[in-house]
Amino acid sequence: MRRFFLMEKSSPRNQKWLEDRMHQVLERGFSDLIPANKIEIKFGQAARTRLGSIRLLRDKKKSRILINRLFQIEKIPLIVVDLTIAHELVHYVHGFSSPLEQKFCTPHAGGVVDKELKARGFGQDLLFQKNWLKKNWRLFLIQHQNQIRGFIRKPRSLHRRNSRLKIRFLAGLFGA
Repeated sequence: MRRFFLMEKSSPRNQKWLEDRMHQVLERGFSDLIPANKIEIKFGQAARTRLGSIRLLRDKKKSRILINRLFQIEKIPLIVVDLTIAHELVHYVHGFSSPLEQKFCTPHAGGVVDKELKARGFGQDLLFQKNWLKKNWRLFLIQHQNQIRGFIRKPRSLHRRNSRLKIRFLAGLFGA
């Protein structure tokens, strides 16, 4: 509980900041979007694999975008946050978790989200986000694992890689 309080106090990335980011993303790439219901955005829980999600609430009057709580930490580049918001808005536009007509059978069929992001001018941001996540996300998770509920061990691929490095190191010591 104390860690969470310290993170909140030292971080300007709060609810208002997140709402402002969403409005900037809407203006930049979704100016043609006429929402069929209210779209709200909030920080969800910290997670290892889910950067964001969108849900249509039961009354269908609101669609709620949840963004990974780890995005409150300033080490996460703004482009990564903005593109995650844009990704969820693409799901909304495609009729997933929104009252709009559903355009595809599944939300990620044939790379439709990436194609839509590129068509809306987020192509360079998409490349940056994918590269940044590939190079930095695992280490970031390890550094902030105390803020993730249920985070017990390193992600498997890092655990395996470190084990292989230890074996190679030991083999070098003993001349194997």
